[in-house]
Amino acid sequence: MTLRKYGHWFLAVSLVALAAAGVLRLNPPAAQAACKDSPATGVDWSGCMKIRKLLGGAELSRARLERATLSGSDFSNARLVGAVLDRADLTKARFADARMENASLVKAFGMRTSLAGAMLAGADLSKSEFYRTTFEGADLTGANLSKAQLVRANFRKARLGGAKFRFANLARANFRGVSLDRVTFEGAYTYRLRIEGADLSRSIGLKQQQIDLACGDRRTVLPAGLRRPADWLCVFGDDPD
Repeated sequence: MTLRKYGHWFLAVSLVALAAAGVLRLNPPAAQAACKDSPATGVDWSGCMKIRKLLGGAELSRARLERATLSGSDFSNARLVGAVLDRADLTKARFADARMENASLVKAFGMRTSLAGAMLAGADLSKSEFYRTTFEGADLTGANLSKAQLVRANFRKARLGGAKFRFANLARANFRGVSLDRVTFEGAYTYRLRIEGADLSRSIGLKQQQIDLACGDRRTVLPAGLRRPADWLCVFGDDPD
């Protein structure tokens, strides 16, 4: 082999080795290109920045949105059925009346996020963090909210049949007037949890200590074997919903 041919052969082998090791990128990353893709079923926006975007009514079923930054964006009436939003930043994002059945929001987080009226039946929100978030009127039938941080979250008028709040932080969350049929509260933290007028008669896993921490009234219906505290001393004049 001549010196020139040997040099060409050595260069080719070196380039292949560098590409295989990830040092040399011959093509742009697919994820980077996907961030510019239009909304569509199955679109991959993993890790993308979608801040303050107007995506109301968008078709995003089975979309990949894990680790995406979606803060301030409007997804009202969008379809996100089966979408993956694990570890996504949903701060102040709006999902009002969005279709999100069987979506995955594991470890997603947000402050003052709106999920009012969202269809979240069968969704997985385990280990998520939603502070001062509204789920008012949402359908969370069979949803998994185990180990979620839901401080001051609003669940008024929500459908929660069969939902799981195992070891969730429900401090100051609002369940006033809600039916909690087959809802699991095993190990949940219920400091000042608002259950005025709520029906917990068929809830699962509640202990007396959790009831003693909560805020109910004479209309609160408790499971058999649990009793109302002698006095529920909860004052909310300086504690807005």
